Amino acid sequence: MVQRLDDKNRFFAPTYYEVERNGRVLLIDPEAPHWIATDTEGARIIRYLDGRKTLSDIAAAYSRDHGTDWAKGWLHCRTLLQEALRSGFISTSPFVRAPYPGRAEVLELDRLSELWLHVINACNLSCAHCLVDSSPAGNPGEGTDFWHRTIDQGLSLGVERFCITGGEPFLRSDIFDLIANPPEGPTDHSDQRHALQGGEAQSALPVQSRTAETSGQPGRTEPQGERSDPREGIV
Repeated sequence: MVQRLDDKNRFFAPTYYEVERNGRVLLIDPEAPHWIATDTEGARIIRYLDGRKTLSDIAAAYSRDHGTDWAKGWLHCRTLLQEALRSGFISTSPFVRAPYPGRAEVLELDRLSELWLHVINACNLSCAHCLVDSSPAGNPGEGTDFWHRTIDQGLSLGVERFCITGGEPFLRSDIFDLIANPPEGPTDHSDQRHALQGGEAQSALPVQSRTAETSGQPGRTEPQGERSDPREGIV
């Protein structure tokens, strides 16, 4: 139900951030979380909300600062405040937020069930959309011993699934050694499979893989539905 506004109302805004672009203003309440979009005049009206001003007070301040007559300013303010109230971004009572308890309150941290290993940041492709900005010049990653120790630590903590990712993990000469390191249990390999050559790599791959829809040529992406031969990659 939309609240009816009158001059008994006092208006409250949460602690929020403003992001302005091309005359549009995004007001973000990170604690809720919540957001609304308005124009620069709407953002100006929201700034007047201090928990003390009534609709008439806000309209008077807006009309004065905007250089418009009071009746027109009152209508602008009423419309904006009504919509902001309806959305729940502002309130006619103070915002009372419970303190954030942290993720430890809802997470069971007695064991680690899954461990992602970013073993390399190099890749034979240079995709503009790459999340980790991989390329042929990317970091080759830590040595084999480092990852063996990391995997052993994961096993001691109860890890049941290892996800090996990069970059392109198959650019590592020791990748099959790393995959075979966990003595038992599933290992999930998040793999673009650009770097595989010949049938040996396919037959030796004891993993569940998710193959990306990408070509074996640097910087190119195939249309959806077309899949490149993974053996066409570059090592």
